[in-house]
Amino acid sequence: MSKRRRKKRGSTRYLFFFVLISLTATGLWNLTTYFLKDIDAFNIKKIEVVGYKNLDPSFLESLSDEFIGVNIFKVKKQNFIRKYENIVRVKRVSVSRRLPSTMMIEITERLGILYVKATNGEFYPIDDEFIVLDKDDFYFFEDIPLANINIDSANIQVGEKIHNETLDRIVDLHNNIMKIDKTFINNISEYYIRKNDIAFIDSHAGSRVVLGETDIELKLNRYLFLYNNKGFNKNTLIDLRFKDQVIVKG
Repeated sequence: MSKRRRKKRGSTRYLFFFVLISLTATGLWNLTTYFLKDIDAFNIKKIEVVGYKNLDPSFLESLSDEFIGVNIFKVKKQNFIRKYENIVRVKRVSVSRRLPSTMMIEITERLGILYVKATNGEFYPIDDEFIVLDKDDFYFFEDIPLANINIDSANIQVGEKIHNETLDRIVDLHNNIMKIDKTFINNISEYYIRKNDIAFIDSHAGSRVVLGETDIELKLNRYLFLYNNKGFNKNTLIDLRFKDQVIVKG
């Protein structure tokens, strides 16, 4: 018998044992849970929700209240997931059992990165995938810049993605600034279009800044150097689009 054939038969044998062990383990688990389904000690006493940022924890926990008192093995994980998957702010949900009587629900929340101003004057938060999020009074920590592009309000639907070239450019600049200095985002109150260039308002300095769309790190560092060593009057325009020149107006 050739070595190649012996090797093939050996691999098949290992695969057979792996499948057999997997089926045996599954069968034992199913048999065990069958008996545990009638033991009150495994009735759900607590539902713990983690991972949220802005969503109201009381609201999240109340969605699964109906499962309190139900045996932990009688409720499918998918039954919990269905309670959360239609919430716009919820991106992903994972569910796990914490024996004997706790269900753990881990939320991955969609977080707003910008507000988008529509033609009707309303501001709509969007996440990093351009999904329009709902807004409410309990989103206390969502202090994010405004993208002043006056997009047609008819093109904005909560839960849907916005397709807009100007917004694409603004988000790209916003993400570049985030990579360079996350804390600086707290300075930016608004992005807007000035003569086809993206500008932003530094609410701390009171200035308006045009970086251009290339060499962002170099230009942002140059602006911060000027701000820290010179300071600007309110409404001063700082134009940094040019490689070796800074234009200050006002």
